[in-house]
Amino acid sequence: ILGTPQNQALNWLVSHYPVNYPPMSPDELLERFVIAVLYFSTGVKSWNDSGGFLSASSVCSWKGVRCDPMLIVEIDLPVNNLRGQLPTELGLLSNLRIIIIGKFATMSSSELDTIISLGSLSNTLSPLRFCRG
Repeated sequence: ILGTPQNQALNWLVSHYPVNYPPMSPDELLERFVIAVLYFSTGVKSWNDSGGFLSASSVCSWKGVRCDPMLIVEIDLPVNNLRGQLPTELGLLSNLRIIIIGKFATMSSSELDTIISLGSLSNTLSPLRFCRG
């Protein structure tokens, strides 16, 4: 749907992926899309520090994103003034273990359940933890 964070993220991904970029795996492209959806869903204009978000560099180098070795395992944005809704697409990050967010990001219990269930389908060894700053 036009204007949604998902649409904005897809448009960004398509328009900012020139043919001369190094090839990315499907997992890397998915993670890039999901983190872009997070960015557009949580009030980009209110963020204290966008720290490389939506840059050409690997998502693993974006501030608050931690990877092991090349896939996202943690999102740590406790004082970044996130506003709005956390996207359920976070559940598509199969290696994600920890999300640390500021107190103003919102989510319903059904959305939280969706993220946790999607995330835990791929990884049953470590439960997904949410921390509110």
